Amino acid sequence: MLNYPVSVFVMLCAGAGAAIFEGGTIALLGLSVTVLTADPSSIPLSLPTVLVEYYQQLLHTISRGGIFLFLVGLSVGAQIGMSLLSYVSKIAQVNLAYKTQRDAQELATSQIMLMSYSEVSKYPAGRLATLVEQSGWVSSIVSEFGKAARACLMVLSYSVIMLMMSHLLTLSVFGITVGMWLVMTKLVAILKDLSRKSVHGEVDTWRWTVEFLNAPRSLRIFNNTGHAREVISEARSRRLLADRKSSVISSAIVPTFEVITVFGAGL
Repeated sequence: MLNYPVSVFVMLCAGAGAAIFEGGTIALLGLSVTVLTADPSSIPLSLPTVLVEYYQQLLHTISRGGIFLFLVGLSVGAQIGMSLLSYVSKIAQVNLAYKTQRDAQELATSQIMLMSYSEVSKYPAGRLATLVEQSGWVSSIVSEFGKAARACLMVLSYSVIMLMMSHLLTLSVFGITVGMWLVMTKLVAILKDLSRKSVHGEVDTWRWTVEFLNAPRSLRIFNNTGHAREVISEARSRRLLADRKSSVISSAIVPTFEVITVFGAGL
């Protein structure tokens, strides 16, 4: 049996370890470049005294090229550690999401089965089936929480490294980040509205499809097959239109932020 607290703990701890290794990779690469391009004794970022003393000892025992290779090797090892811990965090997130989805759908099914006949007969069968299916969407919240937690930890790791390198650099990145956050806030509001329309469209599609398919005789007696087809098609079109708009906006987010990131790095 999957334990929720343990899974959350593993997901967050592995994510934190991945963030630390990622920040260490950047720091080690910056230090290795300094070894080749500047005074080896200078350190491009603030480090604990113990590490500084160890680095100074290496300068007297190993050549500049040897130190460079040693630092690059450490950065590669740190990157491997980051990848492994990130994988562990994602596996814990996947397990947690699937467990949440299963429990939510089982709970919704149990609640429907516990309803009396007079209560359950108030709702169309298609709506009840849709509600059970929609209850599983809670797993997407778990997935997004895992992604957001890892992203926040990575941002914290990068922020610490930047503060150790340059306060001016950190302030510049902070300004760019605020601008990106304002843009994202607007986009999220648009996507939430489209998502709500998509859900309503899917619920209506399921509802009318099940209702009309359960009454084939009545539809043909009253010659309402054309009307049924139009109602289902209209509900499906609303959902697909909202999904298409959402996909178009989502597809533009990553390229836009990549351009902003490269432009900021160039500055």
